[in-house]
Amino acid sequence: MRLSWGVKPTFSSSYEVLFTESGLKEIGIEFKDNIALFQLPGVRFILITGFDKNTLVGHFIRHKGEGAFMISMEVENIRKEVKRLQSQGKKLILVENIVSTFGTSNIIHPNGMNGVLFEIIQKPSK
Repeated sequence: MRLSWGVKPTFSSSYEVLFTESGLKEIGIEFKDNIALFQLPGVRFILITGFDKNTLVGHFIRHKGEGAFMISMEVENIRKEVKRLQSQGKKLILVENIVSTFGTSNIIHPNGMNGVLFEIIQKPSK
């Protein structure tokens, strides 16, 4: 599971404490562009910034402030899962799945999930 936390691009001091004083660096924090990643047992905790107000993260921060942004769940086969969700009436935000460093993913619209943004993601092939 992955929990993404939307934060302002200036990284407030409350989040800096997590990176400099908690010892989490020892178990794997990776900085990439506008993402800071903690790898904990069974969970990835991601701080993600919204530099562009027109992105999902930027929109979220502008309207709701910093906080829990998205929950991601790993699936075995993204194509099958997309079809299954659509057959159950779930609206997806992306027309096509996207490929990133984390894998291939799509996002379930929060209107169909009680306001929670859910991402389904298939790990990249090795």
